[in-house]
Amino acid sequence: MAYKKLYGTSYKIGKIGFDKIRINHFDIPNRVLRCPETAFPLPKELIQSSYGGSGGKTIHITRKDVTIFEAFFICKYGRRNNNNHEETFFYIELFAHESSNHSENVENMCMRDVHIRLKQALSILRKTYHVDIRYNSADLCVASGEINCTYQLSHAYDEYYMIRRMLMYEQAGSKLHEIRCKESGGFSPPQSERTIGQPVQTLMYDKGTEEEEKNGLLFADVTLARTELKFSRGKQLRKYMENARYIPQEIMPLRAVTDNLIQTYFTRRHQEIFEAAEKQQRIYLGTEDYANNPEITTVANIVRKAFLEFGYQHDNTVCSLILERIRAQENEKLVPYLLDVSDLRQILVTMPWIISDDRERLMEEFKRCCARSPDLKAAFMDRKVLYEEFREKHLFPKKHIVTAK
Repeated sequence: MAYKKLYGTSYKIGKIGFDKIRINHFDIPNRVLRCPETAFPLPKELIQSSYGGSGGKTIHITRKDVTIFEAFFICKYGRRNNNNHEETFFYIELFAHESSNHSENVENMCMRDVHIRLKQALSILRKTYHVDIRYNSADLCVASGEINCTYQLSHAYDEYYMIRRMLMYEQAGSKLHEIRCKESGGFSPPQSERTIGQPVQTLMYDKGTEEEEKNGLLFADVTLARTELKFSRGKQLRKYMENARYIPQEIMPLRAVTDNLIQTYFTRRHQEIFEAAEKQQRIYLGTEDYANNPEITTVANIVRKAFLEFGYQHDNTVCSLILERIRAQENEKLVPYLLDVSDLRQILVTMPWIISDDRERLMEEFKRCCARSPDLKAAFMDRKVLYEEFREKHLFPKKHIVTAK
C-alpha cells in the first residue's frame, strides 16, 4: 500500500477489505482497573491532559481511560461501567491508511494486512509507549469494523443519484441521510448517502472527488466510487459464516475472519439490498398484487388516472403527460418509480380494455416521447443501464489497477 502523496502511484481497486477494524479480548492487567494512567510507565513527554491542547503529543488521558494515537492505529484502554459494574477494556483499532491530513485512502486491508499491522502496532506500543500487553491469538476477537470496496463507474457519479437513492431508501426508511460532511474530514460530497440507526450502516460516496479535494490525487477520466459497510458488533459477520454454530454467539474470533468471509459478507449483504430495492420497485410500478390500490400512488395508477381524465388514446400529448407525472412523483419522493420506459409494458398488459395492437402503439409513443426530451430520456431510457452496472460492481467486483495523475 502507498502511504505517501505520490503522483503516478497505481492503486488496486475492486478489492473488498477492511478500511478499519477494532480488535479486543487482550489479556488486561488488574492494575488497569485501579488506575489506567499508571498501569504502564507511559512516557511523560508524550502525554496530554484531557483539558489541554494536543501540542503534537500522542497520549490522551482522562480519569477513566488512556488513548494512544499512532499513524495507522489507535490503542485505548481503561475502565468503564457495564450494567452498574465497573470493568476493564483494551482494544486496538487498525486503519488501512495513515491518519494524516494528506494520506491516500484508496486501498483497503486484506486479512494478511490486518495481522501484519496488528504485530506492528503491538511492537510500537511496547517500544515507544512501554505498553506491553499479553494475549492469546486464539482469544482475540473483532469488536467492530468497516468493510469497503472502491470501484470504477462508466459515467459521472451524480448520474447515479436516483439509483443510489433506490438502493438506500427502503432499507433505511426514515433513517436515510444525505451527508454534507464526511466524518473523517472536511470533504463534503454533494451527493452521498448513508443509513443510520441500522445494525449495519451503509455509506456510498464519490471516492475520486474525495481524494482529489483532500489529497490532490486526480484519477483522470475515471469515476471512482466507494461503498462502505459499518458494523458495530463483530458477531454480525456470523450471518454469512459456515460452521458459526461452533463459536459462542456473542463473539467473532479474529482467527475465524478470512478474506473469503469478508467478500461473502459484502456481496451477500448487497444482494439483500438489491433484492429489497427491486421488490420495492415492483410496488412503485404497481405490478405487486398488494400494490394495486387506487389510493396508493404507483405508475400503474398514474397511467389509469390519465386515461380516465383524457380518454384512452395513444397520442403524444397523453403519453408525455403520463411520463411527466411519473417524473414529478419521483422528484417528490427522490426515488425512481420507473427505471425504464419499457417497464410500462408490464402495466399495459394488466389493462384488458387496451387491445394488443394499441399496446404496441402506446409503447412506441412512450419511447418517442423519451427520445425527444433529454430529461425524459435520462430518466426513463438510460437509468436501467446505470442500475445494472451498479449492481454488477457490488455483486461481482473485479480487481484492476488505476493510476493517479
